[in-house]
Amino acid sequence: MDSIHDTNLLLICYYFTNFGKWLYRILFIVSSTLQPRFVENKELSLNFWCLNPSVVFSQLASMAHCVILMSGTLSPLDSLEAELNVQFPLRLEANHVISNSRLLVTTLSHGPNGTRLCATYQHQNTYTFQDDIGTVVVNACRLVPGGVLCFLPSYSLLDKLIQRWELTGLLNNLNMIKHVMIEPRSSVGLDDWLEEFYTSVNQNVPNAKLKSRRKSNDQANNNESPSLNGKFLMLNKSGSIIFAVCRGKVSEGLDFADSYARLVIAIGIPYPAFTNPQVQQKREFNDALYKSSAKMACTDKHIRSPLQNLNSSVEKYDTNDDITSSTSNVSSPRRRKVLSGSEWYDAQAYRALNQALGRCIRHANDWGSILLADARFVEQSSRYMCGISRWIRSR
Repeated sequence: MDSIHDTNLLLICYYFTNFGKWLYRILFIVSSTLQPRFVENKELSLNFWCLNPSVVFSQLASMAHCVILMSGTLSPLDSLEAELNVQFPLRLEANHVISNSRLLVTTLSHGPNGTRLCATYQHQNTYTFQDDIGTVVVNACRLVPGGVLCFLPSYSLLDKLIQRWELTGLLNNLNMIKHVMIEPRSSVGLDDWLEEFYTSVNQNVPNAKLKSRRKSNDQANNNESPSLNGKFLMLNKSGSIIFAVCRGKVSEGLDFADSYARLVIAIGIPYPAFTNPQVQQKREFNDALYKSSAKMACTDKHIRSPLQNLNSSVEKYDTNDDITSSTSNVSSPRRRKVLSGSEWYDAQAYRALNQALGRCIRHANDWGSILLADARFVEQSSRYMCGISRWIRSR
């Protein structure tokens, strides 16, 4: 089997190598025949995308005696198993190490002025949505000390909100409560940017655990907040707020323990960019596999779609969830499934959202709040809450 597999890989590599050579020749001939004014400043690129992760993972899994996947952001589990095309005999969605009193999870469907909060493309361009979601953020910042992280689905929406709030004066009102910071799109200067955030929280939160990438031992011992390269001290505020995007620098890999993230606000659901060519190709690829799988299983009257399996699995968990219980759920997998393009699309959104929400609680003694600001979590909770990690969903 290994020799056959290696031969197939060689054939694939040979095919794409020759395909690339011919494509280069064609592009060279076409570009050389065009007038310079038509090809000036134009760049062409050829991308190879792996649309099926099981190509690699299934082979690795077949060589191992045991494969264990551990992460706080694996949910939804059915989509993960379907993509990897490997059955996991046991699944565990564990409870969080914190007690129930240390985390408050709230969903919000309407703003203070009655506007329905739904961050779809159709609604996010309206001033009523932009103004009301801004009022929600301001009111929340008045109540919560320390650091606040506000995550949005895209940089496009982030730019729209900031521009609108600057025009209406809402951003100035927010800046009087907390030091406002916008996630940088470049990694250049990221350490200094984080230092500014830590400093603003340290200066304005009593007994905050000092965190500085450059602070000296004397400053830590004296419980003094470091000045930031001579910048003015940001006093008389209740901390700082970061506006960031899911899948960005703040949502993954950075630690905001204790006072640095007492509240995490998620506005909308971070679906991948629908017009992205890679996203479009992946959706079409999964749809083709899904239709092919459905035809093969048409005689099975009891077969269920992946989304139905996910919903029924979640309903089973939720009916057994007891807020006062410390037990975790272990389940056996169902029939191996194939995700449709839309189901894969949903899974990517929830995985990014769960990653961002995980910035709130970082250790057993931490505490904080999570606010899901989107009407879909309230109006269709059975559909939209099922992809949220269990440690959040069970609250």
